[in-house]
Amino acid sequence: MHGISGVGFVYARRLHLELKVPIGIIDCSWGGTPIEPYIPAEAFTGHPTLERLVALAKVGDVESIKKMRGGTFVRSPAWLAGAIYNGRIAPVVPYAIRGAIWYQGESNAESARRVAQHDLIMKGLIIDWRAQLKRYDLPFLFVQLPALKRPHWAAFRASQQRVHDSIRNTGMAVTIDLGHPTNVHPRDKKPVGERLALIAAKQVYGKPIVASGPVIDSVIESVELDGTRLVLIFEYAIGLRTRDGKAPVGFELCDAKGNWHAANARIMTGAVELKCDVVKNPTGVRYGWMPFPEPRLNLMNAAGLPAAPFARDVLPTPCRQGASSTYSPNALGGHLGGGLFGPASVGGGAGGTGVKDFSDSDVHSGEGFGGAFFGEAADGDEPFGFENFHYPAEM
Repeated sequence: MHGISGVGFVYARRLHLELKVPIGIIDCSWGGTPIEPYIPAEAFTGHPTLERLVALAKVGDVESIKKMRGGTFVRSPAWLAGAIYNGRIAPVVPYAIRGAIWYQGESNAESARRVAQHDLIMKGLIIDWRAQLKRYDLPFLFVQLPALKRPHWAAFRASQQRVHDSIRNTGMAVTIDLGHPTNVHPRDKKPVGERLALIAAKQVYGKPIVASGPVIDSVIESVELDGTRLVLIFEYAIGLRTRDGKAPVGFELCDAKGNWHAANARIMTGAVELKCDVVKNPTGVRYGWMPFPEPRLNLMNAAGLPAAPFARDVLPTPCRQGASSTYSPNALGGHLGGGLFGPASVGGGAGGTGVKDFSDSDVHSGEGFGGAFFGEAADGDEPFGFENFHYPAEM
């Protein structure tokens, strides 16, 4: 089917099969674009970097924007701040929109600085779209980037996870088991669209289905005679298994010197046991923390949905031999590192961005904007944040 998003088409078709009613979609996508053009230009205020960005955008000075340390990645004037919003999002604001789906990020994952900015920018887009539509609980579903051999993609996926964990009524389709080593536009759109549709069917329309793969909940450490054993407890782990019937792959443990080592994994009921002969007292654990995991990650639940990648600290414990300690299921270890449809979840960012963890804050308090949201810049660095969103307290 030409002229429309492949993921959007599959999404609408699967949702139609689930709901048995016609599904209308408005395709506002533009391949390869960064996120900034989808946000209204008037939202880029509150910091000199942002205000200069908009000023240069108004006169079409693409070359000067490219030279800015905190500037938007642009290839043409159509990619300037607010440009795509004006042309593709604003015209559909009067429509009766049920929710939004979003599959983007490749052009915002090209450097550590761009990744560090993403938490703020993505939250800003969601909040401002909801305000423009006057739907402050608008369902916003998005795709976590799939596997690809680009250096910053693991950290970018963690940013997407933090956004999902910190903003209510969002949903994230995990695709770490998909992708191509070099093709940024993998051809297999069907599982991506279908996973988004499952989230919508459950979260938006209340269908009693499984819409998420296994998600890390907590870590239990047990000190034994031959070293340390970690047991990872997962949510959404009914029928925990592997795709190929082999042992789970992609798990790593961190030693006291900060070096990561592959861990041997064994499936238990709703959990995975990890051991590594060369790591006796692990300080961290992670799964799928690489741009393109090889071999392909294979952990999933009975619904065939993949486990989400994560990174966690393993805190030291005074447990006696044979005892265990359970750690609370907080957000991922933060120190590491569009379409519209019908019918009618931070660790500190890098480099002075000042990202704060709002996963447990009162979303109606207004905290997270103004001075509370923007950290002080380090020497020679520029913080990057948004201040003037419409109705910012409605997060």
